[in-house]
Amino acid sequence: MSEGNNLKLYRYQEKAVDFLRGMRRAYLFGEMGIGKTPIALRAIEYFPALVVVPNYLKRKWLSEAQRWLGDVDAVITGGQSHSKACVPGHDVYIANYESVRAKFDDYVKLGVKTVIWDESHILRNRKSQISRRAFALSKNIPVCWMLTGSAFVTGPADLWQQFRILFPQRYTSYWRWCEQHLVIERTRWGTTVGRQWAPYSNIAEEVKDFLLKIRRKDVLPELPEKTRETVEFEPSPLQIKVAKEIEDYHVFRSVDGSVDYLAWELERQTRLLQVAVTPALIDSKYDDPHPAKFVYVLEQLDAKVPIIVFARQVRLLDMLYSYILSHRPETVICRQDGKHDGAYDFQDGRGDILLAQTDSAKYGLDLHRTWRAIFLECPWTYADITQLEDRMLRPGQHNAILSTFLVTTGMKDVDVVEIVRDRRLAYIDFIRRT
Repeated sequence: MSEGNNLKLYRYQEKAVDFLRGMRRAYLFGEMGIGKTPIALRAIEYFPALVVVPNYLKRKWLSEAQRWLGDVDAVITGGQSHSKACVPGHDVYIANYESVRAKFDDYVKLGVKTVIWDESHILRNRKSQISRRAFALSKNIPVCWMLTGSAFVTGPADLWQQFRILFPQRYTSYWRWCEQHLVIERTRWGTTVGRQWAPYSNIAEEVKDFLLKIRRKDVLPELPEKTRETVEFEPSPLQIKVAKEIEDYHVFRSVDGSVDYLAWELERQTRLLQVAVTPALIDSKYDDPHPAKFVYVLEQLDAKVPIIVFARQVRLLDMLYSYILSHRPETVICRQDGKHDGAYDFQDGRGDILLAQTDSAKYGLDLHRTWRAIFLECPWTYADITQLEDRMLRPGQHNAILSTFLVTTGMKDVDVVEIVRDRRLAYIDFIRRT
């Protein structure tokens, strides 16, 4: 029997699997950390299946597919390095939204019987090319599911396009639907759709047959105390270029016998770890306007959950601080490092996000206001990770902790995560033996 068949779901996840299997078209609205990915994978009965996700989640879905589906053949498609995978013959295809737009005809030819749209709020804009492609692709596929933890971003009107993709024959008029459910304001400049439900809306009755909502507080007794996940990003051409320059430079320097080996190795690893976040950490001449890890943090703010971001380098936190404010100036940011003691303000509710330097945040702080942590850089020791997480797991915490480690494929930070994982396993083995 394959490993996927041996893994056990929680009871609420099993019920969610039954719900999806019973509905050929369904909307799973589950809060962050409840395990929407294994739910959807276990629910698949009809292959081949296409899973469409944000680009940074492709490797995570591939890893989860291999874990939960056992011997099922899953491949990543989209992008130059995966162009050959977009051909018939596989069981599960994992694609990003942009590739579905760019290679629409290729995906149509796959003969997909199940399509899953993860983070489906990306399809909220009814006029965008991606949404139109999603509609055209889904309408001829027997099974279509949408997964999200943020049903709408700008307002309830975001739901209409998602529902239309699920049920094209039911949802045919955007304005008629808005008039039925939302506050509409008509002015001499035109009609404006409000961001509030109308008092006469029957949206709960409308969606009860196809929408399943799972909240963390409802399933908390079944959740583990801590959950950890790793999100991998594809390296940018600039990251690949600079990493090669660093390796070439240090290979050349290693020939010089006057160089202290330990200092040489420390410098090399430090620079490679910096590149894994953004080459701009090494030198401002390596302009990287949208580092993937920064973009991810920005997107997580949409969930309206307070976030703690951990990093070893204060300069990295400075760069993230500037990036967030340049894109979302309304965000209230707290800092905890050698120069700032904003953790107390954050805990008291005066902040949307806390940027914390790892050495400054390991001890003496109570941060149970939130359960969500993001590690831009993984600490080198398992003890450091648990100490940081335990700042949130204090008396007064009523949620399971979710920690996300951000790494770049093929870069040095992947090695750090693997080293910490090995150390954790060794520690667990020691506890068992003693």
